[in-house]
Amino acid sequence: MDAVATTTAVRPQPDSAPQPPRDLLSRLWPEGFHPGRAYLIVLAISTLIVSRWFRAGTFIATGDMGPLIRQGWEPGVLWSWNYQVTGAGSAAHTIGRAPEFVLIWMSHALGFDETVAQWLFYSIIYGLVAFGVAYAAGAIVRSEWGIVVAGTFAVMNGFFLTRIPNPLNIISVGTLALLTGIALRVAQGRTVPTPLAGFAFIPIAFLAFNPPMFVVATVWASVFALVLAGLFYGWRGFLRLLKWDIMAAPWVIALNLWWIVPFLQAYTGGGGAESNAAFTDPTNWTWAQINNQIPNILTLTANWAWDLPQYLPFTDALDRPAWVWIRYLIPALVFAAPLAALPARRRVSMILLGLSGVFVFLAKGLMEPLADVNLWLYLHMPGFWLFREPMSKLGQLLVVFFAIQLAILAEGVIHRWKHRAPASSRWPRFLPHPSTVAFVAATAGTLLVIAYPYPIATGAVIPDERPMQPSAHVRVPDYWREMAATINADPSPGKVLVLPLDDYYQMPTQWGFFGVDSIANLLIKRGVVQPKPDGYFGDVPGYKADIQGIQTALLSGDLAAGRVDHQVVG
Repeated sequence: MDAVATTTAVRPQPDSAPQPPRDLLSRLWPEGFHPGRAYLIVLAISTLIVSRWFRAGTFIATGDMGPLIRQGWEPGVLWSWNYQVTGAGSAAHTIGRAPEFVLIWMSHALGFDETVAQWLFYSIIYGLVAFGVAYAAGAIVRSEWGIVVAGTFAVMNGFFLTRIPNPLNIISVGTLALLTGIALRVAQGRTVPTPLAGFAFIPIAFLAFNPPMFVVATVWASVFALVLAGLFYGWRGFLRLLKWDIMAAPWVIALNLWWIVPFLQAYTGGGGAESNAAFTDPTNWTWAQINNQIPNILTLTANWAWDLPQYLPFTDALDRPAWVWIRYLIPALVFAAPLAALPARRRVSMILLGLSGVFVFLAKGLMEPLADVNLWLYLHMPGFWLFREPMSKLGQLLVVFFAIQLAILAEGVIHRWKHRAPASSRWPRFLPHPSTVAFVAATAGTLLVIAYPYPIATGAVIPDERPMQPSAHVRVPDYWREMAATINADPSPGKVLVLPLDDYYQMPTQWGFFGVDSIANLLIKRGVVQPKPDGYFGDVPGYKADIQGIQTALLSGDLAAGRVDHQVVG
C-alpha cells in the first residue's frame, strides 16, 4: 500500500521579539530604567551653571582664594620641600594640586590662558558633585527623575550658595557622594571593580589641604560607610563592604601614593612654617557659628556671612517675605520622604532622617540648644576641635542625605501617580485623585526648592558689585607678569622679599582684587618672603623677627643692614 503524502499549512506567527521604536521620541527616550540618561542630564545642568559664573579673560578670585596661577609653584611641584607655604621653606605637598597644573598645561597647549583652565577646573569639580550625588541616589532608587532631582538639588542649594567659589567644599561633597554610591552598591552585592576605589580617592589629594575636610572624607570612607552599609543592609551588607574595602586598599594606596607620601612629610617634615594656635581653639570661632541655628542648618543657609552684603550681596533678595518661605520647604520635603517612600525604601529613608538629625545637632556647634554638649565634645573628643566651623565641614553630608531623600520622595510620588487605583468613595469628587495631589505638591515643592538659590544659576553668586569689596572677577595686570618674568630670568641666587609687610593675610589692591596676598608667590619661581599675619600658617618667631628687622633697616635707609642686593620697585 502506497503512502499518501500530505501537506500541513502552518499559519505564520507574528515575531514575538521586541520591535525597535518607530517614533523619534521613543528612539531618544526608550522606556525602562536607564540611569545613564539621568547622569548625563545632571552633568549638563552643572556645566551650564558653571558657565554662568565666568567672564571672559577674568579669574574668579576673592577672599581666601587667589587667581588660578601656579607659575611660581612649578619648580617645587615635584618636591616635598618647597616655598608654597612660607618663604623660609617648609615641607608641603604641592603635588596635591597636580590636576590644576595639568589643566593649565592643557590650556596653554591649546592657546588659552589660566582663566580657561579655571573654568575647566570648576566644570569638572561641580560636575563631580552633580554626578556623585546622582550616583549615590541611583544606588537606592530606580527612578530616573528621582536621580535627576538629587543631582540638580546637589548643585542648587544654600550650602553652595554661601560657599562658592571655595573649591574644597565642592570637591568634598562630590567625593563623599561618589564614595557613598560605590559603598552602597558593594553592600547590595553588586559587582564593583576594586581599582575604582583608588581612582575615587584621588580628589582627596585636594582635601588634604584642609585637615577637617580630609578627616571627614577619610573617616567617612573607611568607617562610617561601613556603618551606613550595616544600617541599610544588615550584617551581610557590612561584611560585603568590609571584604571589598580590604581588597581595594592596595589600589587606594598604589594610585594615591604620589600625594600621600608628600602629605605625610608635610606634617612631619618641619621647616620654617608653624600653624596658628588660635585655630585649634573652637571657642575662638564662635563668630563663625553665629548663624548656625537649627532652622538655618535645616535649610542649608547657615553661614556667618549671610547678613554681610560685602560677602553675599544677594541674600537680601532671598530674605524677601515673598521668597524666604521657600527655603523652609527643604525640611518639609525631607521629613515627608519616609511617608511617600516606596515600602522597600522606607527603612533607608528613616535611617537617613535619623543620621541627618545627628549631623544637624553637631553642625550647630556652640549655638543653643544644648550648647554644653557640643562644648564637651570639643574639649574631650580627640580631633573634634577640627570642626571649629562645623557647618562648613558637616553640612556637606547633609547635602548628600537631603538629596537622596528628595530622590526617594520623587520616586514614591511618581510611582503612586502612575499606578493609582480608583480613589476612595469618601474622597471628594471635585478634587483630583489623592496621588495626583501628592504628585503636584511634591513636584511644585521640589522645583521651588531648586529655584530658591537662583544666584547660583544666574551667575550672581560670583558678584561684580558689592559694598566695600571689588568684583570677584579679576584681571591680573600685565605689569605683575612682566616683573615676575624679569625676576625669574635673573640667574643670581636668593629669595624675593615683598615690602611693605602686610598687617593681615588678606589685602586690597589697586587692580580690583581684595583677598589673600599671594600674587607674588604665584608668579615668581623662587622663594618669596611675604608673611601673612593671621593666616592658617605663619613663619617661626626667629625668622619673623629677622624679616621685620630688614624692613626697619630699609625704612631707615640702611641697605647693608637690610641685607638687600637688588631692589625691584613696582
